[in-house]
Amino acid sequence: MHLESLANELLLYLFKFFDGIQLLRAFHDLNSRFNHLLDNHYRVYRIDLRSISKYQFDNLCQYCLPSITDQIISLTISDDDETPSLPAIFLSYNFTLDKFTRLQSLSLYSIQSFAQLSQLIYQCHQL
Repeated sequence: MHLESLANELLLYLFKFFDGIQLLRAFHDLNSRFNHLLDNHYRVYRIDLRSISKYQFDNLCQYCLPSITDQIISLTISDDDETPSLPAIFLSYNFTLDKFTRLQSLSLYSIQSFAQLSQLIYQCHQL
């Protein structure tokens, strides 16, 4: 049996066991059916960028995030040892918090740069 042969209802049930990053990495742009399921049925994402590799982050920013910014309700950004310079890289992709129109929660961990922290906090007034 192939994953593609499963009923949509079963796939949507399985999607509940993935966090936002895992779901996007596993199923985004796999085929048009999975894109349709993600776009039309999985309407909100909780994106936790802690413990993500630079390669995974770049792929996420280039291929996934631009099309789902209005579906993200929770965003976690970190600048710890596992994700060094992530806030700077995030800002370099020209993501501004006003693009995240449904954002309800923003978590910032271990932000080392006062300038980056200030820039992110300043954008919060637009939420």
